[in-house]
Amino acid sequence: MNSIGPSLKLVKVDFESAARQTLYSTADDILHLFRCLELDTRMLYMMYRDIMGFHRMGFRRSTRSPNEVVFNYFINTEPLKVLWSFNTIDLATRGIVLTRVTPGGRACYYDLCQILDQFSRLVAHPLLPAFAAVLDMVAWSDKTINKQEEVVSQTD
Repeated sequence: MNSIGPSLKLVKVDFESAARQTLYSTADDILHLFRCLELDTRMLYMMYRDIMGFHRMGFRRSTRSPNEVVFNYFINTEPLKVLWSFNTIDLATRGIVLTRVTPGGRACYYDLCQILDQFSRLVAHPLLPAFAAVLDMVAWSDKTINKQEEVVSQTD
């Protein structure tokens, strides 16, 4: 059991969103990350198929200790994807943030980090990354709509 309390550890990986998802990492590195972060490999399929929305993948016994239960979550929004595990014993959240290789996608990662920092008192909650991703998506949508309104008003 972890004596230091709840924690949140995320790894950022860039990807290119096209007909075929391209990760800026090797397949071996991604599989190693999945094992270390105790992520359900079914999320690889969801990640590569660009399945939108929020999904809970169920739970399983931890690879670290058979007494520990780990839940897995996946959220895919327009600007980014977040895949994470939550260990119910040590309250550790470990995951991957996939950012689209666009100026808006990369900026969303930093916005997400600010949101996570702002709500850090909720670090022991398994849905903190989903909450932060939704807030990030709303902010990204507002920025996108404002930019489109500027373009329209310039053409009028």
